[in-house]
Amino acid sequence: METAVMELAEDPVDEDRAAAVRLQIQEMLAVDAHLAADLSKMLAAASVTVTAAGERSVAAQTINGVVVTGDRAQVSR
Repeated sequence: METAVMELAEDPVDEDRAAAVRLQIQEMLAVDAHLAADLSKMLAAASVTVTAAGERSVAAQTINGVVVTGDRAQVSR
């Protein structure tokens, strides 16, 4: 696992390296029910905090469109 993670850190956009890490995680969770339960609890308890501060600031967890904060802006699609 450590080697796969280190290789992914060297090239984080490499889909094959990411797949190797995912596979090793899946294998670890399949053989260790306690680890799987602990991870499930941690993920369920995780939360996202999004804060916007300042004039015309934007806060969002995910933006799938256009965000305009300026005056007289025109958006064409």
